[in-house]
Amino acid sequence: MTRLGRLSITLFAAVALCAGLALAYAAGPGAAAPAGSGERVVVVQSGQTLSGLAQAYLPERGIVNAISAIQVANGLSSDRLLAGQRLVIPAR
Repeated sequence: MTRLGRLSITLFAAVALCAGLALAYAAGPGAAAPAGSGERVVVVQSGQTLSGLAQAYLPERGIVNAISAIQVANGLSSDRLLAGQRLVIPAR
């Protein structure tokens, strides 16, 4: 793949991620989880981690699968969380 091709793919992915985050932020905390979907929205508190949230809300999935599910549901590319951040916890 050429340098231009790699750049195009990277830019497309970045724009898609930014658009998704902007939509999720604009929708507000209640809109992120449709009624009856089983999903919930949590606000990250200072000191909370993805592994802690995964263990608290999705213990039956196993820690690795639960962390991955939370990352996918929120479009996260790392395990870094910020206090006040809203996260969708997928249905069990």
